[in-house]
Amino acid sequence: MPFLILQSPSLKTIPLATNSFFGQYTKQWDLALAALLLGITPIILFFLAMQRHIIEGITAGSVKG
Repeated sequence: MPFLILQSPSLKTIPLATNSFFGQYTKQWDLALAALLLGITPIILFFLAMQRHIIEGITAGSVKG
C-alpha cells in the first residue's frame, strides 16, 4: 500500500527503501542488511535509553486496585 501511495523517492519509508535491493534476478544482501541495521539502530538506542520508563509504564498498568 505505501508503495502505491508514496510515488516520490524522497518520501520512501525504510521498508520500501530496503525492498529496492531485491529484484527478480538479483538480491543485494550486503546492501540490504546494512540498510536494515541503520534502520533499526535508532529504535534500539531509544529503547535502551528509555527502558526504565517503558518497564515502569508496563508494570504500573498491570497492577489491580
